[in-house]
Amino acid sequence: MVGDKKAAEDVASKIRAKLQLGDFDLKGKQNAQEPTFKEYADSWISTIAPAACKESTVQSYKDLLRLHILPVFGSLKLKEITRGRRRTFWPARSWRDSRQVR
Repeated sequence: MVGDKKAAEDVASKIRAKLQLGDFDLKGKQNAQEPTFKEYADSWISTIAPAACKESTVQSYKDLLRLHILPVFGSLKLKEITRGRRRTFWPARSWRDSRQVR
């Protein structure tokens, strides 16, 4: 529900993650420094994911990032990860079919 304590905590957690990544300053201006995917993922997995997911789910995400995603996208800036790069990456992963919801 909008306006409850959980919603406020979720928003605060997202703001902390953006501040940690340098996404914006306290005045709301966008910074020119864009994080790499690894920087963004590390921040997300340590701030947002624990607030929104079970511990076992966070661990699964960490494993997927470490084993499959970061070796491919980790050093790229976020805007360098294009739809084409994602399409090339996704079908090549064997874990895709085992995790796909049908």
